[in-house]
Amino acid sequence: MRRVVSVLFVALVSVMVTGVTLVYYLQSNPQENFERNVTLESEGVTEETFEFSALDLKPGDVIEYKINLNNATEDLYEVSLVFTEEKDGGLKEYVDVELQCGNRKVSKKLKALFEDSNPVKFDCKVGSGEIPVVYVRYIMQESVGNEAQDATADFKIVLTAAVSK
Repeated sequence: MRRVVSVLFVALVSVMVTGVTLVYYLQSNPQENFERNVTLESEGVTEETFEFSALDLKPGDVIEYKINLNNATEDLYEVSLVFTEEKDGGLKEYVDVELQCGNRKVSKKLKALFEDSNPVKFDCKVGSGEIPVVYVRYIMQESVGNEAQDATADFKIVLTAAVSK
Protein backbone atom coordinates (compact mmCIF):
# COMPACT_ATOMS: atom_id res chain seq x y z
CA MET A 1 0.00 0.00 0.00
CA ARG A 2 2.79 2.45 0.84
CA ARG A 3 4.42 1.75 -2.48
CA VAL A 4 1.23 2.66 -4.37
CA VAL A 5 0.86 5.89 -2.36
CA SER A 6 4.52 6.77 -3.02
CA VAL A 7 4.14 6.19 -6.77
CA LEU A 8 0.94 8.25 -6.87
CA PHE A 9 2.63 11.05 -4.89
CA VAL A 10 5.60 11.16 -7.30
CA ALA A 11 3.24 11.15 -10.30
CA LEU A 12 1.15 13.97 -8.80
CA VAL A 13 4.24 16.10 -8.07
CA SER A 14 5.52 15.52 -11.64
CA VAL A 15 2.19 16.63 -13.13
CA MET A 16 2.12 19.73 -10.91
CA VAL A 17 5.71 20.73 -11.82
CA THR A 18 4.94 20.29 -15.52
CA GLY A 19 1.76 22.37 -15.20
CA VAL A 20 3.50 25.20 -13.32
CA THR A 21 6.33 25.23 -15.87
CA LEU A 22 3.87 25.40 -18.76
CA VAL A 23 1.87 28.24 -17.18
CA TYR A 24 5.07 30.19 -16.47
CA TYR A 25 6.27 29.74 -20.07
CA LEU A 26 2.95 30.87 -21.55
CA GLN A 27 2.79 33.92 -19.29
CA SER A 28 6.40 34.94 -19.92
CA ASN A 29 5.98 34.72 -23.72
CA PRO A 30 2.55 36.31 -24.27
CA GLN A 31 3.34 37.80 -27.66
CA GLU A 32 5.00 34.88 -29.40
CA ASN A 33 3.56 33.85 -32.77
CA PHE A 34 1.68 37.12 -33.25
CA GLU A 35 -0.12 37.16 -36.57
CA ARG A 36 -2.99 39.44 -37.50
CA ASN A 37 -5.14 39.81 -40.59
CA VAL A 38 -6.18 43.33 -41.58
CA THR A 39 -8.84 43.83 -44.23
CA LEU A 40 -8.17 47.07 -46.07
CA GLU A 41 -10.92 49.43 -47.20
CA SER A 42 -11.03 49.95 -50.98
CA GLU A 43 -12.13 53.55 -50.37
CA GLY A 44 -11.03 55.74 -47.53
CA VAL A 45 -8.50 54.90 -44.85
CA THR A 46 -8.04 51.76 -42.76
CA GLU A 47 -6.56 52.15 -39.30
CA GLU A 48 -5.61 49.35 -36.88
CA THR A 49 -3.95 49.69 -33.51
CA PHE A 50 -1.76 46.94 -32.06
CA GLU A 51 -0.91 47.19 -28.37
CA PHE A 52 2.14 45.56 -26.85
CA SER A 53 2.30 45.25 -23.09
CA ALA A 54 5.46 44.21 -21.29
CA LEU A 55 7.52 43.28 -24.35
CA ASP A 56 10.30 41.27 -22.77
CA LEU A 57 13.45 40.20 -24.63
CA LYS A 58 16.68 38.55 -23.57
CA PRO A 59 20.06 38.99 -25.31
CA GLY A 60 20.00 37.06 -28.58
CA ASP A 61 16.19 37.01 -28.87
CA VAL A 62 14.42 37.74 -32.16
CA ILE A 63 10.63 37.95 -32.13
CA GLU A 64 8.75 38.32 -35.41
CA TYR A 65 5.18 39.49 -35.90
CA LYS A 66 3.20 39.25 -39.14
CA ILE A 67 0.43 41.56 -40.26
CA ASN A 68 -1.36 40.16 -43.33
CA LEU A 69 -3.00 42.78 -45.57
CA ASN A 70 -6.20 41.62 -47.32
CA ASN A 71 -8.54 43.20 -49.83
CA ALA A 72 -10.96 41.89 -52.45
CA THR A 73 -9.81 44.34 -55.12
CA GLU A 74 -6.33 44.83 -56.53
CA ASP A 75 -4.84 48.16 -55.47
CA LEU A 76 -1.57 49.79 -54.48
CA TYR A 77 -1.74 50.95 -50.86
CA GLU A 78 0.42 53.33 -48.92
CA VAL A 79 0.90 51.69 -45.53
CA SER A 80 2.35 53.65 -42.61
CA LEU A 81 3.35 52.58 -39.11
CA VAL A 82 3.59 54.91 -36.12
CA PHE A 83 5.10 53.71 -32.82
CA THR A 84 3.92 55.37 -29.61
CA GLU A 85 5.44 54.62 -26.22
CA GLU A 86 2.87 53.99 -23.48
CA LYS A 87 5.25 53.33 -20.57
CA ASP A 88 9.04 53.50 -20.39
CA GLY A 89 10.29 50.22 -18.98
CA GLY A 90 13.88 50.83 -20.12
CA LEU A 91 13.93 48.29 -22.97
CA LYS A 92 13.77 50.76 -25.87
CA GLU A 93 17.49 51.51 -25.60
CA TYR A 94 18.47 47.90 -26.35
CA VAL A 95 16.04 46.74 -29.05
CA ASP A 96 16.56 46.95 -32.81
CA VAL A 97 13.42 46.86 -34.94
CA GLU A 98 13.22 45.67 -38.55
CA LEU A 99 10.11 46.60 -40.52
CA GLN A 100 9.54 45.00 -43.91
CA CYS A 101 6.87 44.94 -46.58
CA GLY A 102 7.81 43.42 -49.93
CA ASN A 103 11.39 44.31 -50.87
CA ARG A 104 11.59 47.41 -48.64
CA LYS A 105 13.18 46.98 -45.23
CA VAL A 106 13.68 49.65 -42.55
CA SER A 107 15.88 49.09 -39.49
CA LYS A 108 15.82 51.41 -36.47
CA LYS A 109 16.21 51.35 -32.72
CA LEU A 110 12.91 51.10 -30.85
CA LYS A 111 13.82 54.36 -29.10
CA ALA A 112 14.21 56.12 -32.47
CA LEU A 113 10.79 54.87 -33.61
CA PHE A 114 9.23 56.35 -30.46
CA GLU A 115 11.00 59.68 -30.97
CA ASP A 116 10.40 59.99 -34.73
CA SER A 117 7.27 61.97 -35.59
CA ASN A 118 7.37 60.69 -39.20
CA PRO A 119 5.71 57.33 -39.82
CA VAL A 120 7.54 54.47 -41.53
CA LYS A 121 5.89 54.12 -44.97
CA PHE A 122 5.60 51.28 -47.47
CA ASP A 123 3.87 50.87 -50.82
CA CYS A 124 2.17 47.46 -50.89
CA LYS A 125 0.36 45.84 -53.79
CA VAL A 126 -2.75 44.14 -52.41
CA GLY A 127 -5.08 41.66 -54.10
CA SER A 128 -2.69 40.40 -56.79
CA GLY A 129 -2.98 36.76 -55.75
CA GLU A 130 -0.45 37.01 -52.94
CA ILE A 131 -1.23 38.49 -49.56
CA PRO A 132 1.32 41.16 -48.72
CA VAL A 133 2.74 40.91 -45.23
CA VAL A 134 4.17 43.60 -42.99
CA TYR A 135 6.86 42.01 -40.82
CA VAL A 136 7.85 43.58 -37.52
CA ARG A 137 10.94 42.01 -35.93
CA TYR A 138 12.28 42.89 -32.49
CA ILE A 139 15.93 42.01 -32.02
CA MET A 140 18.11 42.19 -28.92
CA GLN A 141 21.77 41.75 -29.74
CA GLU A 142 23.77 39.07 -27.90
CA SER A 143 26.16 41.76 -26.68
CA VAL A 144 23.54 43.46 -24.46
CA GLY A 145 24.49 42.90 -20.84
CA ASN A 146 22.88 43.04 -17.42
CA GLU A 147 21.80 46.64 -17.90
CA ALA A 148 18.75 45.35 -19.82
CA GLN A 149 17.78 42.81 -17.17
CA ASP A 150 14.09 43.13 -16.18
CA ALA A 151 13.59 45.94 -18.74
CA THR A 152 10.29 45.92 -20.65
CA ALA A 153 8.43 48.10 -23.15
CA ASP A 154 4.76 49.04 -23.36
CA PHE A 155 3.74 50.67 -26.63
CA LYS A 156 1.31 50.67 -29.49
CA ILE A 157 1.68 50.60 -33.24
CA VAL A 158 -0.89 52.35 -35.39
CA LEU A 159 -1.07 50.95 -38.91
CA THR A 160 -2.76 53.20 -41.45
CA ALA A 161 -3.43 52.17 -45.05
CA ALA A 162 -4.96 54.11 -47.93
CA VAL A 163 -5.12 53.53 -51.68
CA SER A 164 -2.16 55.29 -53.33
CA LYS A 165 -3.15 58.00 -55.76
